[in-house]
Amino acid sequence: MQIGVDSFAAAPSRTESGAVVSNTDAMGQLLDRIEQADAVGLDVFGVGEHHRAEFLDSAPALIGGETHRFRPLIDLYRQAGRRAGYAPETLKVGLHSLGYVAATTDRAIADFYPGYAESFTRIGRERGWPPVTRQHFDAQNGPRGALLVGGPEEIAEKILRHSEALGGIDCVSLQMDSAGLPHEKLMQSIELLGTAVAPLVRTAVSSRLIPA
Repeated sequence: MQIGVDSFAAAPSRTESGAVVSNTDAMGQLLDRIEQADAVGLDVFGVGEHHRAEFLDSAPALIGGETHRFRPLIDLYRQAGRRAGYAPETLKVGLHSLGYVAATTDRAIADFYPGYAESFTRIGRERGWPPVTRQHFDAQNGPRGALLVGGPEEIAEKILRHSEALGGIDCVSLQMDSAGLPHEKLMQSIELLGTAVAPLVRTAVSSRLIPA
């Protein structure tokens, strides 16, 4: 299973000290995060496209919900592929999720939730969604929810749970820069994803405890 990070190149937020980051510096920081992902042994760093002012690149639709609900669609995809003559091992399935890893789950939520709530409440005003609440966030970040925000062990367990629910996935990537977090925290999160989460997942997959 490939594990990595993706980004919509979120527009500059602020540093931990409160200083404003320029667009140029923000792109440089994005490159730093890409290099960090490579250095800590992650498999992929994807840059997507999003047609909003708060992103520096100009994306795919985001579909939330409990992962297991998508299993019928995955099964149809695999059945159609087999009928078309494709070998099962060539029918790849990837999982993309908003996520963030910190030393503990409490720390991860404390870092991520405020910016997440602000960002998605703002988008919701434009699209007719209700404001984000902590109850909504906790539901989305629960054991079967779409968000991957927590400590290394919890995130590894959730990735494996999602893989099992979907009959095996080939790649999972976390979009970390949607909550306005400072560059320093994103670098730390990428390090934890590569040095703590990924080894746990790879060990479980290699031991064949769950579908890869």
